[in-house]
Amino acid sequence: MSPLQLFISYSRRDADLRKRLEDALTNLRREGVVKIWTDAKIMAGQDFAREIDSNLEKADIILCLISPGFIASDFINAIEVNRALERHDAGKALVIPIILRPAEWRQTPLGRLQALPTNGKAVTTWSNQDEAFLSITTGIREVAKSLGQRPAREEKPITLENPNSPVRSDSPFFIHRPGEAIACAELEQPGALIHINSAKDFGKTSLISRLLVHARQRGYRTVFLDLCAASKQVFASPETFLRWFSIQTGHELAAPPIREMAGLQINDTTTNYIASALLKPNLTPLVLAIDNFDRIVPYQEITNDVCGLLRSWHERSRHDEIWARFRLVLSYTEQPTVDNLDQSPFNVGYFLKLSGFDPEHVIQLMARHGLPLSEAELDQLWHLVGGHPLLVRKALYELASGLPFSIFVEQASTDAGVYSKHLQSIGQLAEQDPEIEAALRQLASHRSPIRLPAKLMDKLEQWGILSQEDGGVRLSFRLHRDYLQHKLSD
Repeated sequence: MSPLQLFISYSRRDADLRKRLEDALTNLRREGVVKIWTDAKIMAGQDFAREIDSNLEKADIILCLISPGFIASDFINAIEVNRALERHDAGKALVIPIILRPAEWRQTPLGRLQALPTNGKAVTTWSNQDEAFLSITTGIREVAKSLGQRPAREEKPITLENPNSPVRSDSPFFIHRPGEAIACAELEQPGALIHINSAKDFGKTSLISRLLVHARQRGYRTVFLDLCAASKQVFASPETFLRWFSIQTGHELAAPPIREMAGLQINDTTTNYIASALLKPNLTPLVLAIDNFDRIVPYQEITNDVCGLLRSWHERSRHDEIWARFRLVLSYTEQPTVDNLDQSPFNVGYFLKLSGFDPEHVIQLMARHGLPLSEAELDQLWHLVGGHPLLVRKALYELASGLPFSIFVEQASTDAGVYSKHLQSIGQLAEQDPEIEAALRQLASHRSPIRLPAKLMDKLEQWGILSQEDGGVRLSFRLHRDYLQHKLSD
């Protein structure tokens, strides 16, 4: 039997105790019972987060070395612990808390699990710490023996998920992105303001879902508003927009409806409503996430009023305990322009710009779809769509559903392929704007970077199809080059 993969999650402050634990596990390693991995194995030049994610996915046993430093680490808790428990609950790995130092760990998500050493007594409180490590080793040996004797689980058929929908944070197809752990940590700060920006279909809504799950795990109340769900009438004026905003927010929290007060403008009425009805002193923090915030871009009057209001709420959090309980998440592709920079929420807060998947992410998703693609096929897929999140998910979904790879590649850049709607949207963009058509024609005919006017470059970058190089831009993927060369050849 091959060794069980053992992943050790720990705080750098506990490196000395982690090393002692590894020494205690030496016999298990020599006997071929376990193969140990820690981040100490990451070599210079390797991607730290990617190596952790990759080895966490392979682990059969995950040891969480509990200490005050471990509990205080936002990265560990937002990324490693959450994913470890997801795999534990799915029966794909076994998570074992190892109590190194006294800490309030039973109030954490790990508190429901049986811990080592014996009775969960912290290693540093034992009069003989060697006995503590022996207790841990004995417990892990028993677990390894149990796992080794367990009959092979019948693999459950993979349930595919619609690639056009946001990915739930507990989905096996969710990919943790750089900056996610920092965003989760920022969410816990009084008056937090978090910006999530990316090209279309790069995973903004999925990341919002992940942040809201994190917030609810902390006991916070959450509200999700999608401006794409608002009717056109909502954007008739700042007044209609803020009434809709207040009604929707209150409804999500089952709060009393907003009541307009004589003599007060709608901005003041909205502010008073949020403070009095939704941020009462006895209530937990409130996280409000507004998706597709750039829906307000065509409505400059609304943009100025609403953005100024959001900025004022953020500023209030610095000196007002009530508003310190308010946290805001904004997602957008195009950043709205505010006339007065002092009233703009776009020059304050934490900014997270989502990039595409890297090759390791694509390999992980391929495995989670149960696809045995060859190295050559993966290379073809990468050159076709790169790490564009939606296009990668769409490809893997169709291939896992039975589409032959050769047919997928042959039809990909045509109206008969799996990307027809995506490509037709870009084609329509060209048809509606002669300047964009000329820019796309130029991009399709050049493999080396070209220079474009800033306005056009901004519009095209919103589609996630451009790469910046040497002061210019080029089409990122073969998919769009092949399609546009055919589409614009007439």
